[in-house]
Amino acid sequence: MVIAVDSARQQLNLSRSFNELLPWLLPYDERTILCKDRSLLAVFEYHPKDQDGVAPETINVQTAALERLLLALQRSDIYLWFTHTRRKDTPPATEDRAETPEHIAALYYENYNRRTHYQHRHYLSVLIRPQEGHGKFIETFRASFEEQRGVLGSLFATLKESLGFEAMHAGIWRHIERQSAELESVMDTIESMASPLGRLDRLAHRELAGFLNHLASPTQPVPTPTSVPRYTLMDSYLGLDTLTVGEQTLEFSDGMEQKQVAVLSIKNEPDAYPEETQPGVFDALHAVDGEWTFSMALRMTDAETARNFMSSFRTFYNNTRKGILAIASETLTEKESSAVNDVADVRAEQTTKAIKSFASGNAVAAYANITVLVYGDAEKPVQDQVKKVMQALTAKNFLPLRESLHALSAWAGTLPGQWALPVRWVFLTAGPIADMIPVHGIYAGHRQNTYLSEQLNRPVPALAVLETREKASFYFNFHVGDLGHTFIPGPSRSGKSSLINFLITQWLRYPNARVFVFDKDYSNYITCILNGGAYIDYASDAGMALNPIQTLANDQDWRWFGQWSEQLLSSKNGQLSGEESQELSNAIERMKVIPEEFRHLGILGEHFTGPAAESLRNRLSVWIGNGLWAKYFSSRNDDLKFSRYTAIAMDEVLTFPVPARAFMSYIFHRIEQSLDGTPTFIYIEEAWFAFEDPIFSDRLKQWLKRLAKKNVHVVMATQSAFDSENSSAFSALIDNVSTLIFLPHERATAYTEFYRVNFQLDPYQVELLQELTPKQDYYRFLVISSG
Repeated sequence: MVIAVDSARQQLNLSRSFNELLPWLLPYDERTILCKDRSLLAVFEYHPKDQDGVAPETINVQTAALERLLLALQRSDIYLWFTHTRRKDTPPATEDRAETPEHIAALYYENYNRRTHYQHRHYLSVLIRPQEGHGKFIETFRASFEEQRGVLGSLFATLKESLGFEAMHAGIWRHIERQSAELESVMDTIESMASPLGRLDRLAHRELAGFLNHLASPTQPVPTPTSVPRYTLMDSYLGLDTLTVGEQTLEFSDGMEQKQVAVLSIKNEPDAYPEETQPGVFDALHAVDGEWTFSMALRMTDAETARNFMSSFRTFYNNTRKGILAIASETLTEKESSAVNDVADVRAEQTTKAIKSFASGNAVAAYANITVLVYGDAEKPVQDQVKKVMQALTAKNFLPLRESLHALSAWAGTLPGQWALPVRWVFLTAGPIADMIPVHGIYAGHRQNTYLSEQLNRPVPALAVLETREKASFYFNFHVGDLGHTFIPGPSRSGKSSLINFLITQWLRYPNARVFVFDKDYSNYITCILNGGAYIDYASDAGMALNPIQTLANDQDWRWFGQWSEQLLSSKNGQLSGEESQELSNAIERMKVIPEEFRHLGILGEHFTGPAAESLRNRLSVWIGNGLWAKYFSSRNDDLKFSRYTAIAMDEVLTFPVPARAFMSYIFHRIEQSLDGTPTFIYIEEAWFAFEDPIFSDRLKQWLKRLAKKNVHVVMATQSAFDSENSSAFSALIDNVSTLIFLPHERATAYTEFYRVNFQLDPYQVELLQELTPKQDYYRFLVISSG
């Protein structure tokens, strides 16, 4: 419910010092600010879920959780500021050099930087006000502090002057300590109940001062950690800009940059608000191609105050249900008139219901001040931005007002702690408040690859900066925590090759980074050659000679060969018997003494000497001599050599599942032999054969676990998954995959159950895949797993 509140405020003297607008005095401790009115202020930065990651059925659950949080904060000494900023992001800097990865990056970011991109941040500031009284405390403290007496010395002098020396021990210092304990209790309550807000980070030290300085300095697009020198008051130190009050804008300048700020408020009258609100009602601002700050300040009330306030309005509405003529007619005719003011009648009923809910102790209300700051500069004039924001607000049935006379006080009201200057306060009940709190974020990724930075002991930037549909910057990394394995399902011709080739090229910008590609349809050929890689085509005239026995160098390699050869021989006539397995093991032991240059698959049969020898030679025959699969591994030499970038054409190999399984096993073994901790990217172009083959699927699962520990991430893609009747292998591998990248799919809803069972996508997310533009849009999904 919305009820207007009139506030009589003395207008600001525009010639007064800028620091008089700032409410902050000095740090009380590393996480708390002492304000000029002796209030204590603390701030959370919170990280809400991306709006695409919130299922419609969970929205009401979130709203109910927010209402419970507000109920727990139902105290008249608590003030809250919810601040959501959308400011320009710093364009990625690149240098166009001859190397292909750098040249491609320069071309990409040249086009990327032609458009403005933004970053979103969310904050919750909490203020605990003191008890009334001690009006001269701050003035006395300020004078003493400026004489550099320090905090304790200034408090001592202030107490002596305002209370008398004998009263010092019972004075304000202990009251502030109790107030601080109350604030910490409130912050603990918020941390335990604020799940809809996502992760909470309590700001402290330089980050806390930097956030406040950012709000007071509109020319600064992002908060910068700021140190406040000792014996310096925060209101005189923070705020880097000079301020000029214009007719319709506030003009801020830091000497180099200028920023015009238009101030929009929601009128403090019921008709300025929609009759009904929906959760995330201000998400409409996300679509505005411009900079803005959304601020909702809440003056919390206790239940009794709220009930009394509502009672006064119920009386007002009851008294205005009928006009003077209707009342006169009833008096004269002694009959009830039907001429009723329907609006007042509805309002009276609403207030009656609200009063009953307050009596039950399960309702919340607060005075709210809602302000949107719109920023403009030479690139994006403020008038254009105001028009866009006004359209977004009116589309949600709000009536925004562009401030002129009250612009300065309204701007000041967006500064956490400055509750006295705003003019427009409106009385809201819990439902609308919860709907207006910004709880839907835009996931921006991480500017650095945290895992690789730790492993390499140096900062490693994000792989690429991509654009979201809201024009926010997204810093893409494969890694989520210490896991970078990724799966990309989607139909053909939807943009998979374009995305992968670009990301591979960007990966090569990392020093010494390596790439292995299992290619199909030559989709990686050009990228490989342009980057100086080695492209191996088994079907070409040059072919590729492979001799898996020749490269065995230690006991671990021989153990691998024992498993691999058993898999190889099991391809004919099924799994080996116990006797055959023992004979194979004995033959391998005998082969260890043969010089490396004489070892090849053809002579393995000569070392079968036991009762199972003939059976094993029969099994081996398809892989040597004139056997069906002899061309794959029977060479006397092994020509497989890796470069920094190695791509292998898999078209012919994948045609035959039996040799494909053995081929992939061998190549993966050789890759593992070559790993030395260098960041490595392995890409499997058509991975569905691995999922359909139960033996290889199990091996792949084990590889994924081992490779993750060696700075290797594996990216697997498939377009065949949607045509398969058996997708059970996904469940065995999903615990080892951190990231899913979904391609646009014009028939996605026909596979809703497939997406739900295998990837845990909700139906609304599947619908989103159907709306994406092929070769342009991609949907990244983080897998949350206990595996």
